[in-house]
Amino acid sequence: MAQGERTVEELTEVSGLSYANCSQHLQQLKAAGLMTGRKAGLYVHYRVTNDLVLENLFALTKIAQRNLAEVDRLVELHLHGKDRLEPLSSAELLERLAQAVTLIDLRPHSEFATGPSPGR
Repeated sequence: MAQGERTVEELTEVSGLSYANCSQHLQQLKAAGLMTGRKAGLYVHYRVTNDLVLENLFALTKIAQRNLAEVDRLVELHLHGKDRLEPLSSAELLERLAQAVTLIDLRPHSEFATGPSPGR
């Protein structure tokens, strides 16, 4: 849309959305004042209302990219880094807790509700 007008048909091809879904999105954007439409024969040609809309879209894209990078980092650290985790016995846990270590119990709620793990 930043390069110029597009019809619903063109946008459905590029986006992979159904015609009805794409048309509905465009109507919502138009109602919000972010897009305008120009009827030409059987087709409506949509375009971005003004450059301010594009500037804001680019700013939101940058914010989303930064946030996604942070989410990816957290997923890598906490989910894929499980090899760095180590099981502890109750005695080892108590010893570490005495050293001001923070304990994070990752058991499911139903398991946590039953109390401490047997033998730990």
